[in-house]
Amino acid sequence: MAVLSGLTLAIVAVVGLRAPSNNATDLSSRALPAQIALWQTAVATSQGQEGLLAAVNAEDSTTRATAITAAQEAGRVKDASWSAYESVAANAPGERTLQLSYDESASRSLSLSAAMFSLAPSDPARAATIVDERREYQNQLSVLATLQSTIYGPMVSQDAAAVNSGIGNARAAVLWSYAVLVVVLSIGGVILLVGARRDQRRFAAETAALRLAGQTADFEGSLQRGLEMAVTEELALDVVGQALSLVAPDVPVELLLADSSRAHFRQVLSTDAEADAACGVGAPRDCPAARTGQMQFFTDSSHLDTCRFLRDQVDPVWAICVPVSIAGRATGVVRAQRSLDGEPPANIADGLELVARKAGDRIGAIRVLARTEAQAQIDPVTGLPNRRTLEAQVHEFRVLDGPFVVLFADLDHFKQINDVHGHAMGDRALRLFARVLRDSIRPRDLLARHGGEEFVAVLPDCSVEDASIVANRIRAELSSHLDQATVPSFTVTIGVAAAGPGDELADVIANADATMLRGKSLGRDRVVVAERVMASIGPAAVVDAPCPDEP
Repeated sequence: MAVLSGLTLAIVAVVGLRAPSNNATDLSSRALPAQIALWQTAVATSQGQEGLLAAVNAEDSTTRATAITAAQEAGRVKDASWSAYESVAANAPGERTLQLSYDESASRSLSLSAAMFSLAPSDPARAATIVDERREYQNQLSVLATLQSTIYGPMVSQDAAAVNSGIGNARAAVLWSYAVLVVVLSIGGVILLVGARRDQRRFAAETAALRLAGQTADFEGSLQRGLEMAVTEELALDVVGQALSLVAPDVPVELLLADSSRAHFRQVLSTDAEADAACGVGAPRDCPAARTGQMQFFTDSSHLDTCRFLRDQVDPVWAICVPVSIAGRATGVVRAQRSLDGEPPANIADGLELVARKAGDRIGAIRVLARTEAQAQIDPVTGLPNRRTLEAQVHEFRVLDGPFVVLFADLDHFKQINDVHGHAMGDRALRLFARVLRDSIRPRDLLARHGGEEFVAVLPDCSVEDASIVANRIRAELSSHLDQATVPSFTVTIGVAAAGPGDELADVIANADATMLRGKSLGRDRVVVAERVMASIGPAAVVDAPCPDEP
């Protein structure tokens, strides 16, 4: 009877534990490793992007080489993590499509990264390449987040729930059998119960850890998407402030960033405007976190090993300071502080580090894109807007809504300056003429280097007669500047054309260009108005008649 009762109890336990055992095996061999590998792939992808942006923004070759090495190492980790995921992938419906999308986006991102470094910083195509590469990077993160949230997150939760439910059912069965066979099988029942409870505690811990990892991944994905939608630094800081309020809801947190000189800190946001918790540190070099590039946790401001900027606190406090790296340099710090009567929230350090890293990545990317776009809009030799920028400004300021006049200036015999004196001297001549143009027109007039030795000025609300005066003033000012300059003497021929009703800018510029060419054929060094030729004014002459609103 004892043997039969023991066998019955064993069968009940084995049968009851078979289902949770199968679920546990699937959880540990497929769902959990895949979830971890996807999370590691996302982290490595972000680190690679951070290194790439640091390399693009690097001001010297050493910093650029270090950033490229970091980006390459992150790329190797990303590839290894992605391969680990693929080896345990569940092949769920739609999963293969997401994998192909990720592989294609990663391949395009790699090609765009290579193209980015082959283009000169002043090349307008570089800005577009950076934008395209960032789009592919965002698509990779989106695919990883979709795999985690729609396939492996639910799979892990389902398996974990099945394990807990199965163990609970098995325990109930064992308890029932134990009640029936209490005398015969008491020892065996206790052993099975202890084992079941141990397994339950283990799986509960693993489930809690997995749930925390999932929450962290969800928060990171949400923060990443929010920052990607922030097209300006101000909007990015607004997202960062909201994120800091989530990771430290009851703790005042501030973000300090260095100014353009990187010599002084300034507070750019605080999660508690009423809290008197502004850090007294003035420069990045004086901040332990920014100086070392490592998080600093000060448990008590009264201790000897605390930051000197915490010692003046009336009541002892604890503080966490996390450096913010922008383009590979620690130029900011996230700082959380609270009195000792409030313990630091669980996982606050990890949350602050995540927000600091993402904030540095996005602010760095925004600054790189802004600088690249600015470089693409400005002629690098003269500092004037280029032709495309002029066209955009004309439409932005609604110049076409009213009368305007175009001056088309071409330096005479400019090729001889380059051939005889070299291109460096030619560039100096271009810069001198650009300075003369800026000094000779009104602040609201628009200028651009049209190409080569050609320049265009758009004068809104100005008559042809007044524009001719301006053009001759430019010639006179050029002669005056050349008397004091160290560049070879040269002259300029200027064509003047007024816009008629409904005329497009391109048509007026073409008319002024053709008029300038007619002036070249008449002997150069003169101002010519469309449909009629103005009398040539000598280079040394000064025209006193001003254009309205002369600067």
